[in-house]
Amino acid sequence: MLSRLATRSFRCSSTWLNFYSTYPVQAVDDPGSSQTIVALPQSCNEVAKCSSQISQFRSCDSSSFNSEERHDESGEESEEEEVKASDGLDAKTREQYIMKEARKRLTAEGAAPVTNKALDSLERHLLYRSGVKKSMMPLSVSLFNFHSQIFAQRLLDRSVSNLVLVESALEHSMKAKEFSRSVRRKGHRVEAVHADATALFGLEKGKKDKGAYRKKKKPPPFSFPDKLVARPRENDEDRRVMSLRLRTNADRPLTHVISPIIVCSLGSHTQQTAVLDAFLHSLLKHHLKIDEKGLFALGDVELITYLHSEHAAHLLSSTLPSLSFVSHAARRRSQLMHTLFHFGHLEPALSSSSFSPHNIPPSKKMAHEKKMKEAGFLPSRWFGCWLRPRSTVSIGGKEIVAGGGHEDDCLAVEELSPTLPSSVLLPYAMWCEALGKFPGTKKADDVLSSLIPGSASAVHSIVPSGAKIGEVTLDDTDAIFLQALPELTDSPNVAKYREKHLLKGEDKTKFAD
Repeated sequence: MLSRLATRSFRCSSTWLNFYSTYPVQAVDDPGSSQTIVALPQSCNEVAKCSSQISQFRSCDSSSFNSEERHDESGEESEEEEVKASDGLDAKTREQYIMKEARKRLTAEGAAPVTNKALDSLERHLLYRSGVKKSMMPLSVSLFNFHSQIFAQRLLDRSVSNLVLVESALEHSMKAKEFSRSVRRKGHRVEAVHADATALFGLEKGKKDKGAYRKKKKPPPFSFPDKLVARPRENDEDRRVMSLRLRTNADRPLTHVISPIIVCSLGSHTQQTAVLDAFLHSLLKHHLKIDEKGLFALGDVELITYLHSEHAAHLLSSTLPSLSFVSHAARRRSQLMHTLFHFGHLEPALSSSSFSPHNIPPSKKMAHEKKMKEAGFLPSRWFGCWLRPRSTVSIGGKEIVAGGGHEDDCLAVEELSPTLPSSVLLPYAMWCEALGKFPGTKKADDVLSSLIPGSASAVHSIVPSGAKIGEVTLDDTDAIFLQALPELTDSPNVAKYREKHLLKGEDKTKFAD
């Protein structure tokens, strides 16, 4: 169609050029008027020739457009056939390529909630967290990849204390920076940053310094890009954020009204899983004092993200009896998350059209789809899920405390002691992961004999005879863990878990979708 339009335009333009070359137009200034008069041919012969030229152009113009109108529909169909013939792909393969490109865009830019229903549910949760009626004055919020400033303005209208806008795409980042400059003139604390959302969680490959001579830099105060997290000023004593910590034997845990909140919308499903894992491992490293300059050095940082219904069901499976059919590995992972975090989901569930660009379901079919639907987790829905670390952590009814004389010696834990040292979190994390590697239909006796052969007989009374490992309750697995704690502490699997998840270098922490 484009080639035909170009040919028609060229033919009609040639007619006009011939007309002007034959009868040049002359401009004559009228002394008695301020306007310019165009001089046309004056003789009859010239007028006749001029009329014939104009008629020729009109016939050219009308015939060209009429022919295009008559053949418009047939032309479009022929063009579609030409495209199909040119790429040599059938409809199914072409659709796969389109979906692949859409997933790449979601991975790069994220899927921002845009509908009023999505933004209203998020605003209600933030108002609840602020503890102040109709105001977000105590809150510090970071918005990742929202692609517009609509929700940011809603937060400013609610008097949010600190706000950071992070965008992966340069175009959206430039608009966010322009918005931040304009609202700062009005007295608001708003910053805009161009960065990848996954950089906050250490999921990007770090850049290495090159050259023989490297300038010594002052060690950063944090082990993550802290400019991506909104928080009060350093000199604001009334709203100073303190590092998250468990209570000691001599005090109760501190409660922080002011804690950074990160709203991170991720379009890629592998990104969603990777960010949740990174959030978990960051908390473990903080409690185990492997990295005390990490994300939780800013307090009980809360993460709000949007998960596909299958991922949300896996996260909530240890707390909802209606999700007992979920895979054994997912339930054990949820058990560990539930031990360390408060978490829940926003109401209502959202459709793919609630996001921009539209979210895309996972390529694989959702497992247990019928049961998932009965439990309220439809395959076409997304849930806003929030996670916040617990300041009081308990395993098997025993509270974990920081400090004490036996902080690094799990063997010194007395059976009658009401508390546990924070060092038990490492073997406990390994324990939950190791249990999840076995299918839920395997006999519990066989699993325990494999994992804790030295303590299997001692915990025999806790597990019903002939029970499957997937049928053992979470409380019973915690009781078994406490009984087998000395053996698990010496297990080589603990060192492997630490090496694999908690000591991983930056050059190994990238992922692909």
